Amino acid sequence: MAEDDGDQFRFQWQNFMSQIMRQQQQRRTTTATTEIKSPLLPSRTPGTIINKIPQVTKTSVVAAEIEKIQFKSTGIDPHDGRLETSAGNVSTAQLSCAKQQKQKVAQVPKNAAVKFISSGATSPKAKRTTSSSNLSTSVLEDFQQQFADHSQLVQPEIHAVINENHHARLGLIRWILAEIGNLTLDMRTLTDDTWAEIENHELFHEGCRAQITSFFGVYVTIGEWDIQYCARDMDDLLREDAASRFTPSVGFINRENTRSTFQTVQTLGRHRFTESLDEVSFELQDELDYFHNLWEGYQPILREEIEDIAALEELVRAEMAWWYDYAIEWHKVFMDSAISNVYIYCDTESLD
Repeated sequence: MAEDDGDQFRFQWQNFMSQIMRQQQQRRTTTATTEIKSPLLPSRTPGTIINKIPQVTKTSVVAAEIEKIQFKSTGIDPHDGRLETSAGNVSTAQLSCAKQQKQKVAQVPKNAAVKFISSGATSPKAKRTTSSSNLSTSVLEDFQQQFADHSQLVQPEIHAVINENHHARLGLIRWILAEIGNLTLDMRTLTDDTWAEIENHELFHEGCRAQITSFFGVYVTIGEWDIQYCARDMDDLLREDAASRFTPSVGFINRENTRSTFQTVQTLGRHRFTESLDEVSFELQDELDYFHNLWEGYQPILREEIEDIAALEELVRAEMAWWYDYAIEWHKVFMDSAISNVYIYCDTESLD
């Protein structure tokens, strides 16, 4: 009978704790709603193109996926997440230049092609193409080196801010674990002292041990749930921080810095550079300015978001203090109930 009562009480208490957790989550969400800031992006200043930094939303992500699908079927380049530069989009005809070239080659009589190759002659047009290709290659290599130098300069700095944020979070996590450990020790001490008091109670005897132990086990389990819910609450806070602070910004700038290393190839995929070298050079310079301005604008943003961990620390400390008081106070209540059970189940005179 005592075990059935204990199971029912355990079930009721777990439902009660679920309501407490929902209220905690609602309270924290309501408070955070007034404090959450939209992702910071560099403001537009005269003479810069920082306004090309994309605002990442669910709509933009879906649109990007649609563009990628269209690119596979139509050859229209989605620019891989980059907003349009002043160079603009190229035409579908330019993107399909490879197909047009194949068609032109197919129209040349086979005999004429064989005769031209066997004679070893080099047409004036071929000479001009060779000269143009050499010039184009020189320009492309120069831009590629500039993109590579930029990426090599920025990447160590990105790693540095990532490590700084990483160490700040690790310090907070160590503090959380230490506080949960202190809470566990304090509740265990209270539990051991209470059980020792029960065993030394003048009314306690072996005949009522089973009933007392059954209820006492329920009370201890409830205390363990409180510690578990506390840890779960801390985990939620850390997850929310990882999803909203620093990580999205540093992830974007890291992806863009990686993309800068193959920007030259990406631009060539939009142009026939042997016939439009000026357009290629203009777009590559525009992209190079974009990457320079992007990193310059994001450095203060990343610094501010690292400093914003102070707000997380304040919230974590407040939540931990609440859980500590809540768990200890309720555990004291249940330990007092455990002692009261001695008078209920061990007093033979009252049972008679």
